[in-house]
Amino acid sequence: GPRTPPFVVATTVAEHCMDAEPYVRESSDCGPIPSASRPAPRRELELTADKVGQALKQQQKNKGELLGAALIRLGFITEKELATALSRQLSIPFFSMENWPGLVGGAKKLVYLIPEGYARKNAILPIERREDMLLVAMTDPTDVVVLDNLRKMTHLDIESVIATRTDIGTALNDVYTEG
Repeated sequence: GPRTPPFVVATTVAEHCMDAEPYVRESSDCGPIPSASRPAPRRELELTADKVGQALKQQQKNKGELLGAALIRLGFITEKELATALSRQLSIPFFSMENWPGLVGGAKKLVYLIPEGYARKNAILPIERREDMLLVAMTDPTDVVVLDNLRKMTHLDIESVIATRTDIGTALNDVYTEG
């Protein structure tokens, strides 16, 4: 019979390009937003129907697990590949940890806005505040419940960028550590 075409996820590979340079995307509301690298060549990440089927079965076994998390756990994609694919699909900047060293000092001043337990549980990293706007890195910037909770607890408008759970965890250790 006919072959099932593979599922294809487009990702950026800026991290592999020697000429990739950081850029700043302008936002009409809040000025420059630190984000990932400039648009880079795309590579196609092939996910066969079999691999997606395996991930869907795992997702059913682990109730509540997202498909992306299952694909990562099975080793079919990396966290960064998923985050950059979501970034491209949602047109939300991917936050590169290459930008983090210059921002950690300012971010430490924002820890009072988001309780550490909530930030860790929901993988939210406060990055920068500009007047009535708080820029946060999140693994899932489409989570309206978390975004609404952030607005209520901070009394600020929330702007988000995408980052990997691992990178957010590492950065939260920097931010919520004394010193």
